[in-house]
Amino acid sequence: MLTVAHEVTHYLDATIARKRPDYADRVQRLIELGIREHSNIRAIDTKMQNFGGSGQPAYDWFRHVPQEMVATAANVVSVDPLTVLEWCKAIAQGSNGVVGPLNHFLWFVDAYSLDKDFRETDKSFLLTLQPTGSRFARIDCQLTRNTDGRIATLSMSGKQFRFSYDKDGFAHISETGA
Repeated sequence: MLTVAHEVTHYLDATIARKRPDYADRVQRLIELGIREHSNIRAIDTKMQNFGGSGQPAYDWFRHVPQEMVATAANVVSVDPLTVLEWCKAIAQGSNGVVGPLNHFLWFVDAYSLDKDFRETDKSFLLTLQPTGSRFARIDCQLTRNTDGRIATLSMSGKQFRFSYDKDGFAHISETGA
């Protein structure tokens, strides 16, 4: 099933990039952030030096194949989105202040919020392989947006996450609640 998520996300990414070039630009900015932070949604990987047999760390390899960053992240997010978001929150709030994975996660939430005309809405969803691991289940998400159209709050699975944005446009978790 992870292969399905990976391949469908290739199609999603290519389609969105054609209709919304700002999303493709956002992926490039996420890759550059990952290179600076030595992170991606899979890990904070300072030791993984041979991602996919490339001889490069994952955060650098994605610079050459950006479509793989989005699709590879689908493998991670679809296993258990809430756990992934909690991990993103923990490392963003920790002493490292690493926000690349959080912003990559929010790219998915934004992508799945697009309507048929490729405009962001206040509803999104994520797919998960939990609890069975054998089929996808849908997790509905409610969003509010700030005046720039970015996600201000994300509510899912009975939890709420609030975000603020830095001068470069990257999200930080400002608070969470039940």
